[in-house]
Amino acid sequence: ALCPGLFDTEMVRSTLDAQRIANWVDSFPIKRLGRSDEVAALISFLCSDSAAYITGASMDINGGDLLV
Repeated sequence: ALCPGLFDTEMVRSTLDAQRIANWVDSFPIKRLGRSDEVAALISFLCSDSAAYITGASMDINGGDLLV
């Protein structure tokens, strides 16, 4: 399973105001929103032969934010 955090998308920008996004970002160890190319790279890796031995794993991609 892929477990994404908050990514810089049109939906996020249209749903949250700039101050709320800034507050979220300030709480992350990596002080920014995720980028779509980063999640695409993880998906690409998981679909490749390099990930052939990975089974039943959950992959967090969230800038260090803990999602509970």
